[in-house]
Amino acid sequence: MSRKSKEEERHPSEISDWEGNQDAFYKKIFLGSPLLRGMIADRLGWQAEDLADMDPHTTEFQSRAVSDAFHGQNPWKGLRSDGIYKSAGGFALGIEFQSTPNHGMPIRVQVYKTAYLEEHPDFPSEDLKFVVVYSGSGRGVAGDKHGEVRREEIEYLYLDLNKIPAEQLEADGPYGLVMRLTRPDAIDIGQFHLAEDMIKSADISELEQNNLFTALVVAASNKPRVFAEVLERFQMNNAVRRSLVEALPRLRTMAEGQMMRDRLSSTAVRREWPDEVLTLIEYVHDDDLDDLDDRIRNAEKSEDWTDLIEQAQEFASAGPGFR
Repeated sequence: MSRKSKEEERHPSEISDWEGNQDAFYKKIFLGSPLLRGMIADRLGWQAEDLADMDPHTTEFQSRAVSDAFHGQNPWKGLRSDGIYKSAGGFALGIEFQSTPNHGMPIRVQVYKTAYLEEHPDFPSEDLKFVVVYSGSGRGVAGDKHGEVRREEIEYLYLDLNKIPAEQLEADGPYGLVMRLTRPDAIDIGQFHLAEDMIKSADISELEQNNLFTALVVAASNKPRVFAEVLERFQMNNAVRRSLVEALPRLRTMAEGQMMRDRLSSTAVRREWPDEVLTLIEYVHDDDLDDLDDRIRNAEKSEDWTDLIEQAQEFASAGPGFR
């Protein structure tokens, strides 16, 4: 059974364009949700109205500290962050999205914070906060710690969209509804039509409307039952549309594999399989999922998980790539 290659973990080239844009469009609309702004303000001790008036602070970093930390060959490490926003009150918020568990996320947050403070040495470090938002299936990087400020490696607020009642997001206007549709359980085409109508009737700029429609289509991209209709029907960023159309065959294959991973992951949690099995479910190659399913069934029957645990430990020691 093979492990997914580094290239596959970073996604195939034909979908890299839209994959790179995916988080950017979610970040653009995330703070438009009054519900999510309120949750962030409450946990971080800020005012919700301050979060309603934040400007994107896209920054090109040249960090010596990060290069040194990773033993880079160049004296400076080039980084680009499109998820840091500044308020009129002077504080800054970094937003990172996850659709699959990425246990390197605290490292990424540390890298961005280090680079940002190096670029802006007079900015108070306590006024730069981060929120990590998880929308995938199974357990995210912080497990069941939704709504908590994590402080193990670096301080960040962890929000799991799956733990927020769906009806609250659906009643939160177009921004909250689109964020709700990023969840894996959003497979009803009627919800996407509702979001379309809500976006069209909202009192927002054409740019904001386009951002919402694009995020809506991207949210459907891993849902085979609704994606084709959403992609054909809804208006969106044309460059992202072209990338999605070109990547459609590969996306369908990935979606089928993801659906199987979701099924196995949810079963693993429900039946309390060893944590190492979740590692295998996440990282094995799509072509090996059927074989893994058979091996899990045999292990469960025999109550002997030894081989699977050993293989998971081999995968973990190889070091998962950033996804």
